[in-house]
Amino acid sequence: MKKSVLLGATMLAALVAAGTAKADGELVLGYMMAKSGPYVSLANTNEVAVDMAVEEINKQGGINGKKIKVVKFDTAGDPKQATTALRRFAQDDAALAVIGPFSSSEVRTTFPVGEREGISQMSMASSAPGLTKGFSYGFRNTTDEGRVIDQVLASLKDKKLPTASGAAAYATDDVVSKSIGTVVIPKMFEKYAIPLKGSVDFQLAAFDLSPQVAQIKQLAPDVVGLGSPPEGAINLAKEMKRQGVSTRLVGGTTIADPEFVQFH
Repeated sequence: MKKSVLLGATMLAALVAAGTAKADGELVLGYMMAKSGPYVSLANTNEVAVDMAVEEINKQGGINGKKIKVVKFDTAGDPKQATTALRRFAQDDAALAVIGPFSSSEVRTTFPVGEREGISQMSMASSAPGLTKGFSYGFRNTTDEGRVIDQVLASLKDKKLPTASGAAAYATDDVVSKSIGTVVIPKMFEKYAIPLKGSVDFQLAAFDLSPQVAQIKQLAPDVVGLGSPPEGAINLAKEMKRQGVSTRLVGGTTIADPEFVQFH
């Protein structure tokens, strides 16, 4: 949590610095939350970090004597809602800058709008490749999924863990997850000479993933490259455990949830 608060404070300072020319009275920041939707478990920790950072900064006198005020909007991870939030922050709330949006799919829609509005955005979890390219007001503090999965597979090879064959599993209704499953995983498997035996896909709202896991079981790969938000990853891992499938799951930042390791 200490690391998250430090990160939150750093983000706040950077965003405020980017927009101080507009400041008058309170320093207003917009914050796009994901209190519902596929990213809720990851996003909750970010809100706590932001709240703690703001409280800490304001207790110390704010920035140049001005207190920070955060205006929040729950986008539920929906790109359309994220665009609505950005316009509201820029046009109605006179925000200096925006913390968020959270996901890559939201970033794809809000960064172009933010560029036109002239308002800075700092995305805290978007990890699709090339998202900030060509934008002067769009930033993120995460690396892309390709680099993360590259490092994971390199570690497997270095430790001489089984990687004779692989498969991909991914959510089709999430932009980043689908990109990981159809582009990143095949590319990284090819780089590390891991034959791709097949792939399975699913929707995040699916309750029963037994058919997908049965297919993975039949493929019998040494490693499965996974593209999914935490909830989908946890559901898949639960079903794999139920069916006795011990294949190693690997992925990037989208599956970085403490609950995931309990089931895999």
